[in-house]
Amino acid sequence: MDLKRLVEISPIIGSFLVFMGFLKLYCFYGHWDINIINYLDFSEIILSSFNDLNILVFFTLLMLFQMIVGVSTVKAIDRQIAKRKTQTSLITQTTEGNETEVITPPSKQFKGLMQLAEEVIEKYPRIIIVVFFILTLLFIILFMCLNQLKFLYFSFIFFVQLIAYFIDKFVGIKDDKTQLQLTFIITFVCFTLGVCRYEIKDIELTPQKVEIYTDKETFVTNDTIRFLGKTNNFYFFYNNIQRKAVVFSSSSVQKITQTPYADKLTMLSRQPSTS
Repeated sequence: MDLKRLVEISPIIGSFLVFMGFLKLYCFYGHWDINIINYLDFSEIILSSFNDLNILVFFTLLMLFQMIVGVSTVKAIDRQIAKRKTQTSLITQTTEGNETEVITPPSKQFKGLMQLAEEVIEKYPRIIIVVFFILTLLFIILFMCLNQLKFLYFSFIFFVQLIAYFIDKFVGIKDDKTQLQLTFIITFVCFTLGVCRYEIKDIELTPQKVEIYTDKETFVTNDTIRFLGKTNNFYFFYNNIQRKAVVFSSSSVQKITQTPYADKLTMLSRQPSTS
């Protein structure tokens, strides 16, 4: 993609990232029955995508590595194997001692790993899809049980292949560019929801100790009251016993103390913006 084309589509990419950031916030706080739209200002919506920038960048690099570096590596291996086969082509000695090159039939010549892989997929598509589905499901189960982002990354390595195959075979879209765009969008939406689920579970498993002092009361988190996060103007808590959210305006808070998370990046990702 040239620079001119990148400049042309940059507003679309920016809008998509803003939508992804807002979607995660909406789903995250919606899990606790909080309509986050009522507590965000316009700048926080625009900047919401930057809170998960480290996670999204790593995920993008992982996908690019898979699609670009991985393919390039396989092609390089193909070239090396083909080169060696050319240099060490089958040569036999005749009874007179003369060398005679034996031409390998086209059907038995080395075709390269990429072409062989494509032939295997074409020949055994159901088996390949079942294998990808099982691996995706396995890593999703590990992610759900252990709540570790690395398993989410691994699951999407195979999930993206399933999406691409589904778009090609069932939706019927054959254009490579359109396939790539749809695969990218669907994968990013699903991954964003996965990250949202990770943060919700992290709140439940590793709650943060927070004390808020207002002019009327002191509010302290415990086993039943969880700190969810903050915006520029509000602090959010959830009472598991009463099954309702507790929201404090920043203007009413005189002092706040909190014990940092072991994973500070997780804490930052829960804040739509920094105060």
